[in-house]
Parts: sequence; C-alpha cells; structure tokens
Amino acid sequence: PVEVERQVKELSFFKETRNNIQVNESLKKLQITAKGEENIMPDIIHCVRNDCTLGEISDTLRLIFGEH
Repeated sequence: PVEVERQVKELSFFKETRNNIQVNESLKKLQITAKGEENIMPDIIHCVRNDCTLGEISDTLRLIFGEH
C-alpha cells in the first residue's frame, strides 16, 4: 500500500509537470495514424519521447482497434 501510494504521487507529479499540449498532440497523431494504413510504431515512439504514459497510448489504440 505504501509503495502504491508513492507511485500514484509520482505519476501525478509527472503528469502535472510535463507539456500536456505536446502529449495531446502526440496522442492525436497516433490516433490518426492508427486509423490509416501506416506503421504506428514511429508514432508510439514519438509519444513515449513526449512523455505519454503507456496507459494513455493503450487507451488511444483501444479507441481505434477496440479491446481484443
């Protein structure tokens, strides 16, 4: 429980201090690419480099591909 609380606090701080405009733009680009025929891996890497979390990337991809 203590470790979980620490991780939640760190994640909250991470999300508060990152450039959220850049995060949203990166996720939007990933969503557009995922709707098409192009390779999504470059956009996933771009998202990670721009501080998107794995959960945010996964949620974006689930919007397009659904939960399988």
